[in-house]
Amino acid sequence: MRVNPAPLESAEVVALAQEIMNRRRGPLLQLDQALLHSPTFARAWHEFFRAIRMQLALDPQKLELTVCYVGVLNAAEYEVHHHAPGYLEAGGSPAKLQALRETPAKIEASGLFDPIELSILALARAMTRNLEVGEAEFQTVRSALGDQLTIELIGVIGAYNMVSRMILALDLQPECDDKTEAPTLPV
Repeated sequence: MRVNPAPLESAEVVALAQEIMNRRRGPLLQLDQALLHSPTFARAWHEFFRAIRMQLALDPQKLELTVCYVGVLNAAEYEVHHHAPGYLEAGGSPAKLQALRETPAKIEASGLFDPIELSILALARAMTRNLEVGEAEFQTVRSALGDQLTIELIGVIGAYNMVSRMILALDLQPECDDKTEAPTLPV
């Protein structure tokens, strides 16, 4: 990590850190610890991702599949590491997770993904790699998901591309599960 964890000294930062840990149902991650250097930014980030994680109508399995694929496309292993368990808990398969690392042609030929998943992956690939989305890619997703879920999916792809860029700029590496500890919060 390119910056040290933010000191948990002020009451504002301690309260925000506690809110983040409550949302995560676990300890602060390296990303959280870095973001807390700017409490204003960290709070906005926390609220934005709380809405994405807890309030969207998008199926959790599709959401996590999308996030994992964006992480793979951006070589943001930290992102994949933290979202793969959520994908599996939502009913995704280890084989599909592994297949995300293949070329688009191999993903399509694998037979692992249904047509909706393939259209979601194509949209994520277009938004992440090309930045432009072709009309066919857009309409395929829209036909399958409808307007609300299409907007939510586009938002998830954009949001987690932002996460990838923060991860890569900060040079975050996946935490070892046995060494991840909650920081000590002042009493």
